[in-house]
Amino acid sequence: MTVQFPAKLRPLFTPARWKSIRGGRDGGKSWGVARALLEKGASGKEFIVCCRETMESIKDSVYRLLCDQIEALGMTQHWHIEKALLRHRGTGTEIVFRGLKNPDALKSLEGATIVWVEEAQTMSSDSWRKVPPTVRREGSEIWLTWNPSLETDPTWQKTVLRPPDAGFIEIVINYDDNPWRSKVLDTERAQMEREDPDEFAHVYLGQPKRNITGSVYAVQLRLAESQGRIGQVPHTPGVVVRCGWDLGDSDIMAVWFIQSIAGQHRVIDYYEARHEPLDHYLSLCEAKGYRYGEDYFPWDAASKVLTGALETTMHQRGRKVQILPRASRDSGIDKVREMLGTCWFDADKCADGLNRLRYYRYGETATVNPQTGDRSLTREPIHDDNSHGADALRSFAMGYKTGPLAPPKPPAPIRPYQRAYSPFG
Repeated sequence: MTVQFPAKLRPLFTPARWKSIRGGRDGGKSWGVARALLEKGASGKEFIVCCRETMESIKDSVYRLLCDQIEALGMTQHWHIEKALLRHRGTGTEIVFRGLKNPDALKSLEGATIVWVEEAQTMSSDSWRKVPPTVRREGSEIWLTWNPSLETDPTWQKTVLRPPDAGFIEIVINYDDNPWRSKVLDTERAQMEREDPDEFAHVYLGQPKRNITGSVYAVQLRLAESQGRIGQVPHTPGVVVRCGWDLGDSDIMAVWFIQSIAGQHRVIDYYEARHEPLDHYLSLCEAKGYRYGEDYFPWDAASKVLTGALETTMHQRGRKVQILPRASRDSGIDKVREMLGTCWFDADKCADGLNRLRYYRYGETATVNPQTGDRSLTREPIHDDNSHGADALRSFAMGYKTGPLAPPKPPAPIRPYQRAYSPFG
């Protein structure tokens, strides 16, 4: 049978190291790529790895999409479907599924002929550093499908602003390129275009957001960008590096690396991972070769179950632990806002952390009084993946003791990082 998919996706069958497929909702990116991969897998032996930055469950992956497309294309008799593996009975093609944050994921990429990263706008700087050199098989390809979020996101920077030199195909596809788009959305699209053109441009035309609704630190980060305080901030040898931490044993753990010089905070590095023991982070810290001062941990650190007792483990590795007293979240946010006025961020090493701060936002929670039935809305920061990086910086801001902070005057070694525009307008 003839496999139908949007005409704009025909370059998927042209050999190239990189293929970036971006655009807005209802453009047919994901199902079109799924069909192309199934067709390629039926034509010859491939080893295809389907990835997302995080993949908590196989049900959350493109596994379901590929299974649905196998059925829709009448290929059921040709594919052997297992819980986390698809295998073509004739060619021997295998399709597996991985989360890039999983330490074992990179091992799977080494022998891949095609790596498909779905939701590639969420790829971290760390994944961007690790994935390309790992996909090293002769003739191997990396496919990205994504809806742009911010111009500061690593994927936008690595594909739109500074695309790869070798074998790069870019496909921009939107709803009007998809003849099989959902007609149900036509009226809603027209209404959004009329009432909120900026949101329409982001959702349906795949343009980056100009701001993040409810961003907690939007004002402070906008000021930092306008003053050139996000750039190249090198490590100063001999000056202690203090760390702000947010802990997680089954969640994200985040660490900021900061040197305080002349009343100014030089934020030189950031790191996060999930499902890693404390020893992983301490070994990484040691490998960086910094001279460390205090480590600031949130008040609940003492109750966290990590690898051994936190303070004992840290002291054995020569670290100076300060577990902070419990304080209100709002007071901590105020401390961070005050501190951000004197911060200089390394744009590259802190890229993931800066995006955590940009995406850390307020949300509204509805509560109902059980006695009166009255409904009220509470505005609080949302607890999600972004909150961990924000909370780690809050640990530093609450723990570090200093006198009056100096005004934001750039130290000589710092070179501003130039961007076309700020994501905050």
